[in-house]
This record gives sequence, structure tokens and C-alpha cells, in this order.
Amino acid sequence: MALLRRMSVYTEHGKTKLGMMTPVKMLSTLSQDGSIAQTAKEVEDKTILMVDEAK
Repeated sequence: MALLRRMSVYTEHGKTKLGMMTPVKMLSTLSQDGSIAQTAKEVEDKTILMVDEAK
């Protein structure tokens, strides 16, 4: 299974931005397995929550 491995941090118009390829998007290109998609969604949601809490 492949999961999120990289996040990019950059500045745009004086604001710090964070970019990542979401696990759901990445894994949908590799597999159509529903259980993998569900796990990817959970990882994505938790990653977004961690980033939001760090702001």
C-alpha cells in the first residue's frame, strides 16, 4: 500500500501554504478496492486535521 509520503511547504502572496497529493487521489490510481479507499480516506482526514490543528 502507498500512503502520503511528502508534503510541500511554500509561500504564496505572503502566506505560508501546505500542499500534498491526497491519499484518496493517489490510491485511486492504483486500486479500486473499497477497503483501501476507506483507509486512504481515514488517513487523509486525520492528516488534514493534524495540519489544521497545527495552524
